[in-house]
Amino acid sequence: MQNTTSLFPGFHLQTLRRKPRSASQKLSDEIAKLKQKTFSQLGECFRNFIPSQYLRPSESGALSRRRFFSKENTFWAFFLKC
Repeated sequence: MQNTTSLFPGFHLQTLRRKPRSASQKLSDEIAKLKQKTFSQLGECFRNFIPSQYLRPSESGALSRRRFFSKENTFWAFFLKC
């Protein structure tokens, strides 16, 4: 391979160029990053889009009992699997 740079003799531009990543590759990388997060980290990422008042347990009424899995954890587990 012939050297085309006079200032950096060890660099070959042909080997430094990479093929640009497609939008689907970028999206799949972002989804993989989201799947590695815990439920609380997901809540922090999306707190601007889903208000926490909707995920808090009801204080009284038919849906006010204490559950093994909280409403918030159940929601984020479902969200993560979608």
